[in-house]
Amino acid sequence: MTRTAPRAVESYLDHLRVLLSGADPADREDIVSSVREHIEDSLAQLDHPATDSDVDQVLTHLGPAEDVVASWADGMPATWPPGPPAPAPGSLLWAVACVLLAVLSVMALAVPLVGPVFQLVALAITVIAARRAVGHRGVHIAAAALTAVSLILSLVVLLFLTAASDGPADGEVPTPTSVSSIG
Repeated sequence: MTRTAPRAVESYLDHLRVLLSGADPADREDIVSSVREHIEDSLAQLDHPATDSDVDQVLTHLGPAEDVVASWADGMPATWPPGPPAPAPGSLLWAVACVLLAVLSVMALAVPLVGPVFQLVALAITVIAARRAVGHRGVHIAAAALTAVSLILSLVVLLFLTAASDGPADGEVPTPTSVSSIG
């Protein structure tokens, strides 16, 4: 553990002590000791020396000190220490919707002018859903990536169609343009 890591832990524990200032001193120290032990156990389970990032991750997983105090005030829930967050209700529905949008955006490649607009909207929705996802995050990210690729391909096709329409018509021979000189 680096020198700043213990400071982050101590800062967290000091904040916890402040929040528990109205509690019985013995209870306060029991709670702080228990939280410290949890942090140390979590860091000891690493297969490498703890870094600042590891400490931050453990503290983030533990949650804000206010939540820890609330847990203790509620009589210590059975899920202490906290586990990973459960997927939010409806997150599977969002994941399925994002996959459906990705598939439709691939199909929209067949519609050169409307496709990119649909794909752009689908990309915005899938990116927002991926950023807010608690569960099924990988599905959201994959859907956003597929939608982005289909948007890029659609724009490339649109560019080629535009370039092809600027050329001479079939069977037409291009004529050189005369340039008059000023003189």
